[in-house]
Amino acid sequence: MSRFRSEITMGTDLDPSNKSEHVNTLKGRSLYVFVIFYTLAVCLIVMMFEFFMPVLFNPNYPDMQ
Repeated sequence: MSRFRSEITMGTDLDPSNKSEHVNTLKGRSLYVFVIFYTLAVCLIVMMFEFFMPVLFNPNYPDMQ
């Protein structure tokens, strides 16, 4: 009887454009490298903005003169 059991499929399972995407998760060393470079890039962007338009350590911030 188990030979004749068929799996129940939904209509979305048969759609050719609904295929599972490639799962490229970062693991191990590549995850650490990505996190370090991402953090470094964010810090550099914040430092660049603070260099050209200082806000954080500017005592007279509203008056930019």
